[in-house]
Amino acid sequence: MGAANKEDIQSLQLSFIAKILSTYTHEMKNHLAIIKESSGLMQDMFEFGKLPKKKRDAQPFLATLEAIDKPPSTFGPLLELFEQVLEHEQSVTAKIHKLMDQALSEKDHATSTELQWFVTEQVEEESNFSSWIKKLKMVGGDGRGVLMLDQEAAKRVFSPTALAE
Repeated sequence: MGAANKEDIQSLQLSFIAKILSTYTHEMKNHLAIIKESSGLMQDMFEFGKLPKKKRDAQPFLATLEAIDKPPSTFGPLLELFEQVLEHEQSVTAKIHKLMDQALSEKDHATSTELQWFVTEQVEEESNFSSWIKKLKMVGGDGRGVLMLDQEAAKRVFSPTALAE
């Protein structure tokens, strides 16, 4: 390979690396800008008197993180597991609805628009798990039926949403 070809390849490699670094830098700047904007907003709120200036007076605005219980590592029958997941999804839905109710009562249309995606997503999640539960009840404990459901599940295709972009 001639010297010119090697230089062309090195140039392409450097160009590729530069593009990757540029993209990475752009994404990092986005995250840093959000953090900076959020901290500036908090500072503005303190300065304009919407938040107390003394830390002890700000306690209602500070989050307190509690310990999280260790998740289970063993599970019962598959149907029982899917029913537990459906219950969890329903509790998530209730929390999202509570947030949506608050956004609507405060006429916060931007937040309600953002929350609508989560509402729609939860409808899909609950529907999916309800459907799987019906199918699991149909096959009962028959291993062949569960194998067929497993093969059906394997055919599902992930499609990223607009929110993930």
